[in-house]
Amino acid sequence: MMTLEHLKLLAPKAAQLSPGTGGSPTITFHEVSDMLSGCSELAARYARYIYAGESTQRNDIRIAVLILLLGLEKVRAQKMSAGYWLNQIDLAIAIHAHDSVPSQRRKARSLRRKHWRSLDEDNLELVVSYFNEADWEVRAAIREWNEKQID
Repeated sequence: MMTLEHLKLLAPKAAQLSPGTGGSPTITFHEVSDMLSGCSELAARYARYIYAGESTQRNDIRIAVLILLLGLEKVRAQKMSAGYWLNQIDLAIAIHAHDSVPSQRRKARSLRRKHWRSLDEDNLELVVSYFNEADWEVRAAIREWNEKQID
């Protein structure tokens, strides 16, 4: 049975000094990669960043979410700079990575503003929703993979 813990198999490993026990793993890197291949690119990158700890995925996630955001009419109508949206994305990544919501003062500081506005909160919720969907997609893919293995 695959769990979120198995996504750590995707992370590159340094050379080990001691040989392993010699047993074969129950779930392999290839099975985890196969499971993620059914997910969207954002969900796969999100899983590699959050669960496998691949920090190299962060910039690709930022770009993918920024492209999605700038495709929305609601976002284009606000005429905020790309830097504003990248700061919102960074804040949303931090919220997901640490599983905690910072204070309004910290949120305002991350946007380089004096005050946190309700518009900023709405925009943050929009960005966080992309990460919530990516997380749900990864979890659903794992559930489907497990169901296939039982059948």
